[in-house]
Amino acid sequence: MKDVYKLEPTLIEKGEIKILGIQELYVNGIGVNTRESIVGVYKLLSSRCRANYDTIVKLVVDRSTTIGLNISGPNSKSNSPIFEMEDGKPDEFYHIASIEVNSIDNVPDGMVARIIAPSKYISFSCKAELDLKTKKPRKVNWDPLFSQGYRDFKRKECLGYKEKDYSLEVAYRSDGKTIDGYVLLIPVE
Repeated sequence: MKDVYKLEPTLIEKGEIKILGIQELYVNGIGVNTRESIVGVYKLLSSRCRANYDTIVKLVVDRSTTIGLNISGPNSKSNSPIFEMEDGKPDEFYHIASIEVNSIDNVPDGMVARIIAPSKYISFSCKAELDLKTKKPRKVNWDPLFSQGYRDFKRKECLGYKEKDYSLEVAYRSDGKTIDGYVLLIPVE
């Protein structure tokens, strides 16, 4: 099991990404509006997508994938794209829970749209093991895995790259519910 979760960074390039989602400011890990952890904004994203189904369904690139965009908050003490302080507690950051779309011309009320410019990324990825009895992915607490992979990357002096001020968290759900694959993308120049 240990080898399944070993995170080795790889350099990839991605073109422009258009996202449609819900933006929330987090202070010490709690949403200012949702009063919940990041899970709360994904519940809100799901609800807004259902409410605007006719508008959104024809725009979605992949219904089994969500993208979290992390951006440093106005009073952040950290410039880390995963916004984790030395004590392991999150600082202040914006998180946009989103779906990738092919157009951002019609943004439903209560949602935001962003265009992420083409970039090189350091990619950390892993997949959940399948439960042999149920044949479904096992639930995994991804955050410690990626935090450790990111810290290892920083200790290696970012492999010679300079980080940008945001990060992307891409979650894949083959069954539509349980995250069975996850990728942390750190944009670099």
